[in-house]
Parts: sequence; C-alpha cells; structure tokens
Amino acid sequence: MMSARSFTPVVASTLAAGALYLAAWPRSGTAQTVPVERGRALAAQCAQCHGPEGRSVSSIDELVGERPGELYAELIEMKYGGGDDIMELQARAYTDSELRQISAYFDSLPAGDDDDSNDEDDG
Repeated sequence: MMSARSFTPVVASTLAAGALYLAAWPRSGTAQTVPVERGRALAAQCAQCHGPEGRSVSSIDELVGERPGELYAELIEMKYGGGDDIMELQARAYTDSELRQISAYFDSLPAGDDDDSNDEDDG
C-alpha cells in the first residue's frame, strides 16, 4: 500500500536506518553509551526554545523525559525530511552522531514529576 507521501530513496533508507537504530537502542542506561558531556555542549542551542535542560517554559515541547531513541529518530526525520522549518534547519546543522549525543544528554537528565507540586499542601 503506497502512502500519500513519497520519500526519495535516500530519505527512505535514512528513516529505515533510524527505525532500526531506535529498535536497537537499549531501554535503560543509555546515557552511559554516548558521551553525555559532549551532548550537553551540543544541546546548548536547544535551550533557546525548549528551555534550560530541555524543560520548556512555554508551549514548545519539552525534551527532557523523552527516550533517546525516540528523540533521535525525530531529529533524524527532521534532518532528512526535506522541510524548511526551524527544527529541520537546526537538525541539518548536526551530524547523526551529534544528534545521538544530544538525545543521550536529554535522557541523562531527571524527568520532572508534576505530582510533586502538591507535596507542600500534604502537610
């Protein structure tokens, strides 16, 4: 069954490789597989829109708490998708390895817990 959206062979093979990479990404301990400090330096640009440490202070998506395989696959799709919005342009500025390091950095951060906001009222 053909989809309404067609990809060039390069984009299709890149997306397929990203899907395989996502499937192979370990479910835990991923921050140890990629240099997190390098990812932190590379992710500095992300803070301008996604907030410090990926914790958004606006309606823009948060990056902290996403599994690195999911974030990496999204970044790869943006990089090779052929669009021209700001995220696609940003993703093209990084190598695939750098996108993997950025993903690992955000995975290394503790996810926020919205349930803790009511702890003061529990007295």
